[in-house]
Amino acid sequence: MQAKSIFFAIVVALFARPVVAQTLLEPSKAFQLSAIWKSAQQIEVRYQIAPGYYIYAPTIKIQTPTPALQLGALERPGGRPKVDAFMGVTEIYSGNIAINVPVLNTFALDKPAQITVQAQGCKESKVCFAPFKQTVEVTRVTASTIEAPSAKDRFLQIK
Repeated sequence: MQAKSIFFAIVVALFARPVVAQTLLEPSKAFQLSAIWKSAQQIEVRYQIAPGYYIYAPTIKIQTPTPALQLGALERPGGRPKVDAFMGVTEIYSGNIAINVPVLNTFALDKPAQITVQAQGCKESKVCFAPFKQTVEVTRVTASTIEAPSAKDRFLQIK
């Protein structure tokens, strides 16, 4: 009887691990990062956070590997308060967020620029990731990257 219990426990352990791995997204998928030039003096960093995941707002730090680009202090939006077992009382982001980053020097927008964002996030009630870094190209907003307003939006703009 005891041998059957041990065998059953081994089988469950072997097959349960892949199921957990399948339901947990990699940080790059759970926290999709992009960045655009809002103006010559400002970059907007955007996160699309998958449903059921969140980022600890205070852990977000932004740097640039682009030598000629100097960034200022983050202009973070307000988040949602959370009492967390690891972080205590903190603030989190979920859904879509935008963080403004001032550019402190003159930078030619036609030159390539990158930003690196460090953050830490979790899957709700499951697991928290170790701090992770993501590097993305800062894209220019052009007529082709701006979505045309719908007829309803155009009507509201005319008012």
